[in-house]
Amino acid sequence: MPLVSVIMPTYNRAELIVQAVRSVIAQTVPDWELIVVDDGSTDDTVNKLQTLAEPRLKLVHEPHISNSARLRNIGVAASRGDYLAFLDSDDLWLPSKLELQLQALLGKDGAWSYTDHELIDASGERMPRRAGRFSPISGYIARDLILDRTGASIITWLVPRNLFERTGGFDESLTMREDLDLVLRLAELGEAIPVAQALALAREHPSRKTMAGADQHLRSALVFQKAAQRLADPELKKLARRRAARHHAATGEQFVASGELTKGLATIGRSLLGGAAFRQCVQATATGCWRLLRHHLRSR
Repeated sequence: MPLVSVIMPTYNRAELIVQAVRSVIAQTVPDWELIVVDDGSTDDTVNKLQTLAEPRLKLVHEPHISNSARLRNIGVAASRGDYLAFLDSDDLWLPSKLELQLQALLGKDGAWSYTDHELIDASGERMPRRAGRFSPISGYIARDLILDRTGASIITWLVPRNLFERTGGFDESLTMREDLDLVLRLAELGEAIPVAQALALAREHPSRKTMAGADQHLRSALVFQKAAQRLADPELKKLARRRAARHHAATGEQFVASGELTKGLATIGRSLLGGAAFRQCVQATATGCWRLLRHHLRSR
């Protein structure tokens, strides 16, 4: 039985997936298996993987469904390791990633690990991080995640299988931000053991599946609303509702800035009722209006 199962969903990543797989092969811990779940790729992804002739790599073929949560759950179901790790097919690990995390978790039942990460561009050059933050906070960190005191990117996790199973796995109804949803549940159920190093590299490139603007904030708000419904601790429940309201205020700002004034102001109003600070709602309205005005002035 392998010690670690690495789950990698992919779709049409022929140009990058070999680099991702080689970063797993380069791990200083050799006791792993790599489950690549191919989402019906139509490019040369499968052929590129087969040329590697890596016996620890298992390829699972699926029809194209474009649901990362479902693909990752399929990968977990096909795996056998005591620990689970997740790597996207356009990202990379540093060679000591698994070793340092396994050392950190040694003798700590029910704990999981996360690390810092850096951004790289399409050619692999380091980039400044534009959003999010990392602080090596230990223990039950749900509160810290909700308050944005730290972040735990999915490509940095190392999770015992039994803890992952207790979470119920990825929520397949979430087509985006399913990683945020799951890390909140991990943080509720198990103590986090961080490794205070950047051991993963997230690649920014034109075909990367990302969100922007109102859609990003709406999907984040949905995750925190879901957390607020689930959480038993009254304080955490309140904090999750406020975080959802903040994302709704940011959504309203995006709507106003794009010229959807009625929709934007209504969304900001709902965020105020949901617990967003009055100052934040005023700022979102003002910023959205200023961005809209600036756009009109530039287009004249």
